[in-house]
Amino acid sequence: MRNEPKFSNVLSARIVCLLKDQSHMTLKEIGRLMILSESFISRVKHAKSTLTLDHLDLLARSLNLDLSVLVSDQAPDLKRVIEAGWKIKIEARKRK
Repeated sequence: MRNEPKFSNVLSARIVCLLKDQSHMTLKEIGRLMILSESFISRVKHAKSTLTLDHLDLLARSLNLDLSVLVSDQAPDLKRVIEAGWKIKIEARKRK
């Protein structure tokens, strides 16, 4: 029987994929928000590693969101995460 990824890995992957695909952030940009390497974020994206609560807290703070938006008892508030990702992406472009 094949090992299924843990729920925490799947949730972490969903958050990373959401930021990457919907907010058009690179893995490097996402990693920078949590002080993590691009390679680690890639493993998270593929549900091979998971984000800790500390990582999620850093991400929420970087996106100016409450942590509960990312770790609610249901799915993350997708619209708010996407909007916050876009704001970070736009601000980064302005600094260049």
